[in-house]
Amino acid sequence: MDKVLDKLRKSCDSFSLILLDNKSTMIKFADSKVTVVQRWKTSPVSLLLSRKNKFLTTIFSTIQEMDTNLESLNEKLNLLEPTDMTPIISNNDRTIKVDYSDKELEYYLKEPNKLVEKILDSAEMPLYGTLNLVKIRKRVFTSYGFQGDETRSFNVSYFRSIDKGRSGQWSNVSSIFNESEIIEAVKKSKEYASIDGEAQIEEGKHDIVLSPMVLANLVEIIGLMSSAYSIMSSMSFLAKSKEGDTVASEKFTLWDMAKNDLVGSYNFDDEGTLTYNKPIIEHGVLRTFLFNNSLAKKFNRKSTGNAGWVDPKPWSLQVDGGDADEGSLTDGNVIFFNNNWYTRLQNYYEGQFSTVGRDAVIAYKNGKPIGRVKRVRISDKLSVIIKNLVELSKTSYKQMWWEVETPTRVPFALIKDVMLTKG
Repeated sequence: MDKVLDKLRKSCDSFSLILLDNKSTMIKFADSKVTVVQRWKTSPVSLLLSRKNKFLTTIFSTIQEMDTNLESLNEKLNLLEPTDMTPIISNNDRTIKVDYSDKELEYYLKEPNKLVEKILDSAEMPLYGTLNLVKIRKRVFTSYGFQGDETRSFNVSYFRSIDKGRSGQWSNVSSIFNESEIIEAVKKSKEYASIDGEAQIEEGKHDIVLSPMVLANLVEIIGLMSSAYSIMSSMSFLAKSKEGDTVASEKFTLWDMAKNDLVGSYNFDDEGTLTYNKPIIEHGVLRTFLFNNSLAKKFNRKSTGNAGWVDPKPWSLQVDGGDADEGSLTDGNVIFFNNNWYTRLQNYYEGQFSTVGRDAVIAYKNGKPIGRVKRVRISDKLSVIIKNLVELSKTSYKQMWWEVETPTRVPFALIKDVMLTKG
């Protein structure tokens, strides 16, 4: 490694090198049977090179491949045009080495059979879904001498129960092994699949309750839109606002959690800046955008430790819980969304989006479930979702799956006057 770092120092003004070592086991379920077991071991390499206001970034499958191609990378760097947004490496020469790996998770990563048996034993309906068990080591080396070395293990699971054409889903993520949370995901998917009957609703504004699966999906988009890059490029509804403006209900507090028990949290970012927890929106007030060094310089701010060499990103996200019991949120006349797919932004600057309700979309009348609603979309603005939020559950849930790539901890949410459409 020392020889590679010496080469990099001689070839450019500044650099950041990220090495990942990933080990993972994935188990897929269909009709309460194991259908696929796959294991991976990968070591991808990400590299940033900069020289005289020019920079390039690239990814290799191994450090050896990067070393072999370093000379040609420098030739390509010479051909690039200068830019005023060159990434800036932090003046930090610290060495950080931490290991947060969980022994039980590591055991099941190698020997998942007993956990798989418990999952299948807990299923009361035909069960579908995926269990992922992962161990990641991330190392960051910079031209200023920073060396960060962090190891984490985690599990991600999502399950769908299906019975008589009805379905329900739930997901879970954690870097601290908790068998009961995984089994709870199976049981919650069954709970939502058990609700019977059919209901019809008219297009228009309705009071809705979002499960943590759906709220996490929308919160992830808001977290990504809080990047200063999204603000600068007007690809965010928050670009209309400045820090200190009220942008949401006072019930809504959104955190970027760099120090957390969720995978995605790290002690350092890709530029060698140390990370910390921060409110993006606090009791409805916009507190900060997310900055790397170059965007902090442009906005006359300090880095928030969220690099992303070009586009800052949240590490993991958290919405603070409220005062309500979960059941009380459906006491009135509401539409409950268990899950959603295909969230699309029609206008990023306005935050105009639509998303399709999936699995259990349940109509409640006077607190009683009257049936499942088919082919319904939420078609509104992200600003409406967070401004019209009136209540949150006390209990929060950790969510991550293919519709929620940023690990997120969120409660259930009651939101007033949201536009629903059919199809």
